[in-house]
Amino acid sequence: MRHSNRWVALVMAAGWALSLPGCRADDLANVTPDEPAGIFAPATRVPAGTTLVVRLARAVSSASVGPGDPWRGVTTTRVLAGDRVIVPEGAEVSGTVAAVRKARRGDRAMVHLKVRAVLVDGRNLHLEADSKPVIAASPRVVLREGMVMTFTTSDAVALR
Repeated sequence: MRHSNRWVALVMAAGWALSLPGCRADDLANVTPDEPAGIFAPATRVPAGTTLVVRLARAVSSASVGPGDPWRGVTTTRVLAGDRVIVPEGAEVSGTVAAVRKARRGDRAMVHLKVRAVLVDGRNLHLEADSKPVIAASPRVVLREGMVMTFTTSDAVALR
């Protein structure tokens, strides 16, 4: 009985929403009773494997950072979900150092960064994305300020 009440409420809300100017039927296509979406701003899914291209705001060096240390950057390209821009070019990105390895005899230095959030329209969107670890041929890894890196989302994320 309780589950059918959700469907009734969903159908009523959909009918009401469709009567609003500018609302289309396909805006409500992915709504289910177990995952309610806002009527005016339906949830957007960022699929796993989505690419973020980020320019580092300051240098990151394997000689001076440790796991968990923060880093910042900005997106250099926009991210789309269908025809909708969900992350504009120039959005602020924050992340952490996932792993660091100092160079030792027989082992090269390495830095691995992760994205944790992207600031869009004043809202922090929690978005997990990974870079490939950068391994140096020299005693330390230095990711210079302004360096462009590519990150890939590991899991699908629903943004509201």
